[in-house]
Amino acid sequence: MYLHYFKSKTNNFGDALNPWFWEDVVGLNFDDNKEEVLVGIGTLLNDQNPFLKPNAAQIVHVVGTGAGYGSSIPPVRNNWRVHCVRGPLTANAIGVDEKLASSDPVIYLNRFIKQSSTKKYKFSFMPHYSTMSNDLREAVESVGVKYISPLLSAEEVIKQVNESENIICEAMHGAILAEALRVPWYPVSTSSDILSFKWRDFCYSLDLEYDPQILPRLWGVQPLNIVQKGKRALKLKAFEYNLSKLMRSKRFILSKQSKLDEMNNKLEGFFSELKK
Repeated sequence: MYLHYFKSKTNNFGDALNPWFWEDVVGLNFDDNKEEVLVGIGTLLNDQNPFLKPNAAQIVHVVGTGAGYGSSIPPVRNNWRVHCVRGPLTANAIGVDEKLASSDPVIYLNRFIKQSSTKKYKFSFMPHYSTMSNDLREAVESVGVKYISPLLSAEEVIKQVNESENIICEAMHGAILAEALRVPWYPVSTSSDILSFKWRDFCYSLDLEYDPQILPRLWGVQPLNIVQKGKRALKLKAFEYNLSKLMRSKRFILSKQSKLDEMNNKLEGFFSELKK
C-alpha cells in the first residue's frame, strides 16, 4: 500500500507527520505499490488529488482525512474505502454518514505520548507555514511568547508544545497536537487564505467552536521609505497589543476529556479495521 500526503518543499509539520504517525504510531507498512493507496493526514479530499480523479483505478483508503482546497470536492466513488473523515463538514461534503466523522487522527497521540509535567513556556505561538516572516517572529518574541516554527521536526514540535502551558496557533495541527497533549489553545488568523472550513470541521468534531482572534499580517518585507517604515511600526504594535490582550484573556479552550476519549475510541476501531 502507498501512503499519499502533501509533500511540501518546506517540510511543514502537519504534513510531514504522516510517515511517522502511520508507521510508528498506527503500525502500518507502506511501499511504492499504488494499486492500493492510503490518503492520510491533511486536507486532501479535493479535485487536485491525483488518486481521487474520476478515472483513478486504485483502491483508496480515506482515514481521518479532511475536505477542502482545490476548486471542488469530489463525491465518494466506488473505489473509495471511507473508514473515517476529519469531521462532520467533510462527511457532509463527500456524502457519507456523520458517524464516520472521527476527528483528525493526530488527536490519537493522546494515547501515545505522555503529557509533560514540566512546563518551560507560559505561552507559545505556532504560525501557519505560509504566513511566517522575520517580523512575525520578532513581534511574537517581543511579548515574551515562545515561537514554534512549523518547519521543525515532528519530534521537536511535539516537545515544545508539550512544554507549553498555552498554545496560540494559526497552524491547525498545532491546535490538534495541543488537544492531544491536553494543552489549552486558541486559534488566530493573520490571513484570509487560512481555510476556516477545515478549522470548523476539526472543531465541530470535538464539540468546539472556531472563533479566531484576527491579527495583522506581518509580511517581513523591508520598508523602502519613511511611510512604509511607519506602517510597519504600526502593524507591529497592533499585533503585539492584540496578542498581549489575548494572553490576558480567559479564551483558551480545550475539549472535554470524555469527548476526546470517544473520538480516540472510534479512531482505534478504524485503525484496527484498516490493518485486517
